[in-house]
Order: sequence, then C-alpha cells, then structure tokens
Amino acid sequence: MGGAAKTMIKRKYEDEEVDVVIVGAGAAGGVLAKELSEAGLSVVILDAGLFRDPQQDFASDELSMKNLGWQDTRIVDGSDPLTMGHNNSGRGIGGGTVHFTGVFLRFHDTDFKARTIDGVADDWPISYQDLEPYYAKIEKDIAVSGPKHFPWGNYNGPYPYPEREPLSPNAYMFINGCEKLGIRSSVAPLAILSAPFEGRPPCINRGFCNQGCMPDAKFSTLIVHIPKAKSIIVHSSQDVYAKFDEEIRQYKGTPVLATTQDFYRTDPNNNFVRGYTLHSHGPDRSSLLTEFRKLRADRYGEID
Repeated sequence: MGGAAKTMIKRKYEDEEVDVVIVGAGAAGGVLAKELSEAGLSVVILDAGLFRDPQQDFASDELSMKNLGWQDTRIVDGSDPLTMGHNNSGRGIGGGTVHFTGVFLRFHDTDFKARTIDGVADDWPISYQDLEPYYAKIEKDIAVSGPKHFPWGNYNGPYPYPEREPLSPNAYMFINGCEKLGIRSSVAPLAILSAPFEGRPPCINRGFCNQGCMPDAKFSTLIVHIPKAKSIIVHSSQDVYAKFDEEIRQYKGTPVLATTQDFYRTDPNNNFVRGYTLHSHGPDRSSLLTEFRKLRADRYGEID
C-alpha cells in the first residue's frame, strides 16, 4: 500500500474506544445518539451521506434537492418484491426526517395486534401503552403542532403547540370535500412549528418541506437531536388526482395540512382488512409532472 493510501485511511480518533457505534443518523439514530450522549455514554455515528447546513445546502428547488433521498435502486425482499421509491429513505445526517412532509401520527392500539384482530401479519411483542410515554416525550421535545381534538386513535390531543394557521388551499378543499361526503377530517398533527421554539421560527408556508426547510421550522434530527448529541410495517402511498373548475394552488403551504382516519381500522363491510389514512397532499410540481407522464389515458377516472 502506497504512502498516500495509508494517509487516507488514518483517522483522528482511531485509537479511541467508545461505548456505542450507531450506523445511520436518521429518525432513530439521531434520537438515540442524543439520549445516549446525555446519559454520559461516548457515541460515534456512521452515516453514508452529508452533514448539511440548512441555510447553505438546501434550496427552494425540487430538482436540485432530489439528492436528499436515497437515489439508488432498492428492492423489498419477499415472494412479491417491490421497488421502493427514491424518497423512501434519506441520504445524509437526519435521514428521511430532512425531507419528509412533517406528518406526525401515532400508531393505534390495533396496529400492534393485527394477527389477533384481523388475522394478518403478526402481533407486536409490545403494545401501544408501552410506547405511549415515548410518543408524548418526542411530541413535547420537538413541539408538534396539532388540533385541540384529534378524533381517531388512542390520543386525541391537545398537542404541545396549536394547529397551523392559515391552512393551505388544498387542505381547505380536502376538508370541504370530506364535509360534503359525511367524512370526519382534521388538521394533521405536524412536526412543524406554529410558534417559535428553541430559537427556531414558525412556518411561513413556503411550501418546500420536502426540500429540507431552509428556515428550520420543520423538525429533523439534523437540526434538533444531532446538535444536542455531540418489526416493520410497510405503508403504501398512493395519490389520487382530480380536475377542478377553480384554481387550487396546491403548491402553497406545507404539503399536508388536513387529514382523515375515518377509514383507518378494519371495516367488516370491506373485502380487505386494515385501512388507511387520507391526506390533502399538495405534491411538488416536478413530481406531479413525472407522475402524469407515467399515467396512461385509460387509467383516468371521472368524478361527478
């Protein structure tokens, strides 16, 4: 091995011994690093991506910020493998929390007993009650904003910070549509500030949550936990598009500001078990155009 190569593999702290090595500084790794270091343990984090500065490295541009997601092709294992989307995971310190929409929902107690209740998958070895204090802690630690009353699940509010105002145009359209159909809806709990917190400003509805949030109004472990540190459920995400007579301007505001979980639990009248959450999701323009290019004309439906 040449001298240059030997120099390259030298590390400043290579002779030091630490208590914990964490691989990946995302949603879990970032929180774990903060908690363990505050408990007095020495911690090292290994991550494949960059340590970005939001004010210097983020941009209000969808195409240039695609690198926040893991762009390599990844396939889910199993008898019927699926190709995961490029934004399912993040690449860099903060992981997927850097470019997620900020929706901050809790699991329901039924999610932990899918085998017992619905006869599918497996029951978790823990319950909702086991996780409840940790849900409460993280919501307080990052000042989750949400409604005074959230009508689904085990926790119905209030959240540490009040709900975001004003809502986005697509959120108002979603709420109005739910009301006409007799479906309950609510402002979504968000890991996005509605008031100042720990030196971070409230959201000003720039609409670039998926591009990293330059003002730091949206939570990520990159800006919250990492600085303080010095069983799988697969959820699909399908979009429904419609044409309206009036302009909605769905790109204004944060991507998700209204939601419903009226279809979350198993309904015996359906020919499937479990359910789903519906969001008013305003996609960025580049991804919307990409999806339209993929769709064939015979896949469109009409809504009266």
